[in-house]
Amino acid sequence: MTLPKLNVALISGSGHCGSTLLDFMLDSHSKITGVGEVMHFYSAQYGKKVPCACGKERPACDFWSTVKAPELGQDQTLYAYRKPLDFVMNRNRFWTREENGKYRIPLAQEAYLEQNENLYHAIHASAKPAVLVDSSKNVDRLNLLARSSAFQLTVIHVVRDGRGVVWSYMKKGTPFTRALARWVVANLKVMWISRRENVRIMRVRYEDLVHAPEATLKMILKRWELGWEPGMLDFRAHEHHQMGGNRMRLKKNEKSTLREDLSWKQNLTFWQKMMFGGLAGWLNLIYKYGYGLKR
Repeated sequence: MTLPKLNVALISGSGHCGSTLLDFMLDSHSKITGVGEVMHFYSAQYGKKVPCACGKERPACDFWSTVKAPELGQDQTLYAYRKPLDFVMNRNRFWTREENGKYRIPLAQEAYLEQNENLYHAIHASAKPAVLVDSSKNVDRLNLLARSSAFQLTVIHVVRDGRGVVWSYMKKGTPFTRALARWVVANLKVMWISRRENVRIMRVRYEDLVHAPEATLKMILKRWELGWEPGMLDFRAHEHHQMGGNRMRLKKNEKSTLREDLSWKQNLTFWQKMMFGGLAGWLNLIYKYGYGLKR
């Protein structure tokens, strides 16, 4: 039986880019279902607990307990990894992770696509949205899913001032140079994949989402010919069931406040700002941000 094509939106980009906020706001539309980082759906098989935004784990969640997706074998996950040299050389080799977290098992690509397609259809059968939003951000996973013919794919590339992203990584203990590399590599890979896989990508700036949310969301909704709903701005008033993502999804009883985090201005040192400008300022300029000491 041939299943109908689904409208799937993949939110991609680096970590700490604002993807969870966008997921929440889109999920607040009556015809859109945001499910967070759906690649964590099977994580419980490997002893990793990833609670839903409602605070419950998948088996106990009112939403996820209705999703009748087939279970995977013990050597299967929804994680995908492409070694840096393989990506640069465009070698068609991907890996998945073992229980110990290492990427050592070659990924069977056709089976992997089928697993993701089955999960998307199971979610759609339960929620019946016009658009399904997956904010996994795993760029190597995007590389594979872009090859599927089972759904109409929209890639939303969320970008944020790299200095803010670097500082967000550093607050979690990531060294400055590693944080900088993560931001650069993730965004460049999205740009390269758009050319290699002939994928149409919609770029959304985190800062625009915060300061002009209605205009930014209307631009996205136009892609699916969906009308604007003012309730999208009051995203905390809705029940959400995202898996994975920023810790904001687990904070209850908060107002739907939009506030840009500019703490990097005070916390990055003079030399860190200079190093960022010298090494990655060119990419920040592509996204229409500053690159030196001033924004």
